[in-house]
Amino acid sequence: MIKRFNSKSLALILISCMLVFSLAIPAIAQEPVLEPVISDLPLVKDAPLAPDYAAYDAQVKEVMTEDGIVTAILAITDGNEERFNIFSDTVVINNETGNPSSLNELVPGDKIFVYGSLMKTRSLPPQSTAFIVLTDIDVKAPAKFVKVMSMEENAAGNLIVFDANGEYNVNITEETVLRPYRTKQIVTKDDIKAGANILVWSEIMTLSLPAQMTADMVVLLPEEQEPSSDKIIISLMAGVIAYNGLEITPEGDELFYDQNDTLMIPLRKVCETLGYEVKWVPEGNKIELHKDGQIVKLQIGSHQYNDVELAIAPELTNSITFVPTEFLAEILNYEVSINNHHV
Repeated sequence: MIKRFNSKSLALILISCMLVFSLAIPAIAQEPVLEPVISDLPLVKDAPLAPDYAAYDAQVKEVMTEDGIVTAILAITDGNEERFNIFSDTVVINNETGNPSSLNELVPGDKIFVYGSLMKTRSLPPQSTAFIVLTDIDVKAPAKFVKVMSMEENAAGNLIVFDANGEYNVNITEETVLRPYRTKQIVTKDDIKAGANILVWSEIMTLSLPAQMTADMVVLLPEEQEPSSDKIIISLMAGVIAYNGLEITPEGDELFYDQNDTLMIPLRKVCETLGYEVKWVPEGNKIELHKDGQIVKLQIGSHQYNDVELAIAPELTNSITFVPTEFLAEILNYEVSINNHHV
């Protein structure tokens, strides 16, 4: 017997089917997309999630040199100018090969990747210290900077490295290429210890936090990555004195050349920033500087700074004591750089 449906029944059946189908669509659309997971890489639970460095994807605008040595790179990052100060222990690596590179080969327009200090000056453009500069970044993604918090070996004999900043878990296998930086030593997995700094290249990385990756190549960096903290940069164009990420901004008449064409700086403002206690001794117009047991004595009009004689004596103008920049280098033992660039 054939059961017949009238038009009203058919309409009800059609509407019911449409409702069932419409309810099924969200269930299908909302099914979570699973991220790729690299096995045997446990998550880090207690690592801090805020990195203690800044990363910059930048384009070179100007390479600044002194006596043929690169001292700073003015670059464009995120549409803004940024100055990266370069020190003797700044790591410079070709991102494509993993070999040491030279900043002298950079030209305006080149792309670089910089790992630098979180501290920067408030000048225009701002300046910060470059810890690592990666050149030739057009082909490969920039290497990841990893501060090793701890390691463990998994069942397959691979070394699992946990990042102290909580950003990465790194799987170092027998196929991973291990290299030193500027030495001829042979690097093995045993050389990667807690506290070490490494650069990691990997073609595959998960989107989890921490990101998990298997290393194609690892470069073991020198133990000391912090640049020399004893360098003072004086920018005449910006009117700024920079020291270890700190900015000293003298007033308009507090940074000048005297009649002997010697650059004079305000003693108290600079030395207090450097951590010295500055004491004025009214009798004899004398000044004493105290820091960590070190005592430096000088007198207005006298060429004697402790037991060292300098060509230019301290002078007192508008109740401010000024000393020559040689005082920072010869008496306080700081490295001083004077330039006409922005700081």
